[in-house]
This record gives sequence, C-alpha cells and structure tokens, in this order.
Amino acid sequence: MSFCPVHTFLVTSPLALTAVLRSVLVSLMREAPRQLLARELWASTGHAGGWWVRQQAYARSAAVGSMLGHMVGLGDRHLDNILLDRESGDLVHIDHSVTFDKGATLRVPEVVPFRLTQMLQVRMGSLGGRLSITPSG
Repeated sequence: MSFCPVHTFLVTSPLALTAVLRSVLVSLMREAPRQLLARELWASTGHAGGWWVRQQAYARSAAVGSMLGHMVGLGDRHLDNILLDRESGDLVHIDHSVTFDKGATLRVPEVVPFRLTQMLQVRMGSLGGRLSITPSG
C-alpha cells in the first residue's frame, strides 16, 4: 500500500496508482490549449517565410534540448522551465536543478527520458500535428 501524491488517499497497488495518474494526465490534456505555442509564434511573425524560419529553429532546438536533456538526466521539464524566444523560435531551458537523473527520486518519479507534450508537439507543424500523444489503456 502506498500514498498517492496526486490525490489524498491510499493506493493499494501499483496498477491502481497507474490508473489514477493516467486519469489525471487525460484530464490535464483535455484542459490544456494544444495550440498555445503554435499560435504565439504565428502571431508574432509578419509573413510565411519568417514563420517557416522560426518553425525550423523551434524544431531543431526542441530536438537538441531533448537529446541533451536526456544525456545529462535533466528533469522537471514543463512550460515554466522552458522559455520560447519569439524572435528566433528557439526553446531555452532554464532551472537546471533536477539533473543527473535526480527526477527519479522525486515524490512522483520521472520515468520518461524527455518531455514531448501536446503543446510542444503541435508547434512542430504538420509532422507534429499528425503524431498522437495519448495514454494507451
């Protein structure tokens, strides 16, 4: 039996904890505006050519940031710890206090090598829009 950090009740099995966490994830995914980053960069670009340049810079910086973050065990990645440079389209990671796989020791351990949220995915354009991030059940 273990304490569920998401809700204030005891969870009797790892399977039950997984179900609770999946339920919270699905709820949050429904509430989050998927197009937030895509609209922000589109609105700050004056023409299609500028948007394309920022789109490519965004995709490159997201990929490099994910790979480097995985190599150094960078955790705690969420939109409060990733800045978006609206001029260039680059993502800039801040708050590096959870490194070297320290995320595995958090109250809710991080088990994924990097974050690819629906907002980050949709921002990648047509390829990102075709991919699907949904919890499998």
